Amino acid sequence: FNEFNRLFRELEGRSGNDASRIEMLVKNSADARRVVGSLYFWENAFETERANGRFLRDVPGWFIERYKLYRETFANEVNRVYGRLSLNALFPEANNEVDGIPVSEILNPGGRPPIKTASSAKPDNAAEAVDAMVQWIWEVEEGLREGVEAYDWFTEKVGID
Repeated sequence: FNEFNRLFRELEGRSGNDASRIEMLVKNSADARRVVGSLYFWENAFETERANGRFLRDVPGWFIERYKLYRETFANEVNRVYGRLSLNALFPEANNEVDGIPVSEILNPGGRPPIKTASSAKPDNAAEAVDAMVQWIWEVEEGLREGVEAYDWFTEKVGID
């Protein structure tokens, strides 16, 4: 929780509390990219724990308000910008770079352990991986909602999974 708060404070300072500056910061500053990427992966890990019904103990009272503020002010833009970057990093077009940024830097901001790729998915957690991907698309890429709705129709109404 302290790491989240430290990263959030740094993002507030670097962006001047303006979420619209995140894309520019990520493109132009390795340090800002490290902060945004670390927040992106931190939140994904946290939300995965919550989605799996794992409720964390000893959550500091201050964290709830800070996390709510982050979600209201920065989360959508962090997810949009860094989500696109990290997704493209899984399938780089050339030279292991995306937009001139090394894939290793994108997937490992701040030296965090590498994220799992599709090739490391196990059959017993593949459904969770697909559900997480669909959730990400639903939240970040609103233009793809028709496709997600079609997916929901096939899985819920038709019964294809």
